[in-house]
Amino acid sequence: MRGVTPHDTTVREAKVNMEQVQRWQGEFGDRYEARQGTTQSSVQARCDLLGGALDLVSDDLRDGLVVELGSGRGDNLVALEWLWGMSGVAVDVRRPPSHSRAAVHWLQASAGAVPLRTECADLVLSMGLLIHVRPDMRPPVLAEMLRIVRPGGHISVFEYFAPETRPVPYRGHGDMLWLADYGALLQQAAAGRVDLEPVDWGHAYKAMGDCDDLAWWVFTRGGGI
Repeated sequence: MRGVTPHDTTVREAKVNMEQVQRWQGEFGDRYEARQGTTQSSVQARCDLLGGALDLVSDDLRDGLVVELGSGRGDNLVALEWLWGMSGVAVDVRRPPSHSRAAVHWLQASAGAVPLRTECADLVLSMGLLIHVRPDMRPPVLAEMLRIVRPGGHISVFEYFAPETRPVPYRGHGDMLWLADYGALLQQAAAGRVDLEPVDWGHAYKAMGDCDDLAWWVFTRGGGI
């Protein structure tokens, strides 16, 4: 699979909140995954969401490589294969699910130290990952998104939104979910490092489809500054 070098980890070490990682790898993560489920209708819902959000850059994505950070069960990657024939790389701290998709290459790794070569991805995707990254752990994750996307490639994030970062109690924990303006945070992380141009943005509403209430952004990466 183009761009995939699973052992390219020697020069990148992430600052990781091991307590959070252990929660995701244990019963907390098991329950989260069970709530998500995976059915053909849920993948179709992801097709509808991603197809609409990424429509303006869809010609760039055909037969390309997508890397999703915090991929869960891989439904988004399957949807992108259905939509545009994309090859998918799933990066998640949890082990690959038992139903592992043939079209998806699974990497058990931190989003803050992605074992892939620089500038390998046509699309870097995050859907419901950044909200679960503690604010002081966020910079290396954003830096990795900017590192692995190729010049001319795209980054898209789908996350819960608030104008300012604030924690929200989540499943009995006060340190597992933060609302923020993740589009603005990604642009701030790119400043002085790479050109990152906004292409489109919008909202998804739970009442209108099989998804959470999300804000989403699509960016195109230029060259270095």
